[in-house]
Amino acid sequence: MSNELGIGFLRSLLRHRAPDGASLCFDTTALSTLQLESIQASPGRLTASMPVTDAVANRYGTLHGGCIATLVDTVGSAALLTLSQKGGVSLNINVNYLSKVSLGGTVLIEAEVVRVGQRIATIDVRLKDAANGALVAQGTHVKYIADNEPPIMVLIDQQRQRAAALASASSATSGAGEAAAGPATGSLAAAAGAGQAAQQQAGPRSRL
Repeated sequence: MSNELGIGFLRSLLRHRAPDGASLCFDTTALSTLQLESIQASPGRLTASMPVTDAVANRYGTLHGGCIATLVDTVGSAALLTLSQKGGVSLNINVNYLSKVSLGGTVLIEAEVVRVGQRIATIDVRLKDAANGALVAQGTHVKYIADNEPPIMVLIDQQRQRAAALASASSATSGAGEAAAGPATGSLAAAAGAGQAAQQQAGPRSRL
């Protein structure tokens, strides 16, 4: 299985959006905020880094726990795709929070597939502070892979087609609106011209 599948999965979630910029799924919503960088993959393993910005910080100025859990979920799923064409669905996500990363810092995410069976896959995900290597959080992501689940690339293609269909519909609606505005504008101009002519005719009579 190509290691590029896991990387492609993450990148596709950022790429395919509605014409107005809206997300087509929660993964897209999350990743557009997470700003993952330096994504690298090998069989059963995927790593990335992420700057800690205001968008992912809590009120105390450190990386938000919900963001950490989302990283365990999404990056763990991408790691599984380096070994399987199917991404599966989550059965359990467990996260232990051990330390913090402050605003302006960088967190390193390391996801490793521990086991892949016929139905169940287990992925360990570790988050570290890039500045000192301190373990920030450790998570476990357990996923169920169904027999009838389509390959992830089929799902990505469906998302791509949906984005294209939404773009086409948006373009058609915009064109129809412009066409409808044309005659209306002409009618307003004609009405204005008729009004001016009526005023000119009324002018001499008003002086009588």
